[in-house]
Amino acid sequence: IAATAVAVVSVFMVVGGGVIVYAAQWLLAGLTTLMAFALSRRVLFGWSALVPPALLTLSIALIDMPNMFAFETLLMFLLTATVLLLVKSQDETQAPPPGGIRPDAPATGNTPALVTMLAGLTLSAAILVQPRVAILLPFAAWWLARAARKRYAVLFLIVTLVMPGAWLVRNYTQFDTVAPISINQQAALY
Repeated sequence: IAATAVAVVSVFMVVGGGVIVYAAQWLLAGLTTLMAFALSRRVLFGWSALVPPALLTLSIALIDMPNMFAFETLLMFLLTATVLLLVKSQDETQAPPPGGIRPDAPATGNTPALVTMLAGLTLSAAILVQPRVAILLPFAAWWLARAARKRYAVLFLIVTLVMPGAWLVRNYTQFDTVAPISINQQAALY
């Protein structure tokens, strides 16, 4: 671990922080594009499935920020991952058809719960990046409860509220008052 840290710091000092930030931003943009393609393949067919990822890739936030990390890139990545994981969770919690077992059924019974918890963690991180995203929480829980099982919706809500709740507690202990969840205010980070 120490050798990796030394290598990263050495590269950072030689090439400058802009290259590393730019590479991280492009990596997140590429992963977001792939996840958008996986989602669009579920509802669109043929060449039309390429349109949403192409529009996402051409976003100015993904192209025009070479020397600073754009939080929009991270937010798009986290929200796309949340939607993809919620869809996967819904697929895995569907009841089998009347004729028997679904061919794509998970091997273990814990997979839907783990995918639901991962969806909650990604939305939780998105709330920390941009607190206004919290408005999506009741809609996502309602969709999960309607499409799958209510216990997965409750699990999703609990896991999603863990990180923002911990951040609120941290802000309260730091400032002795209820401070909003935001990384946009630098004073909230100290």
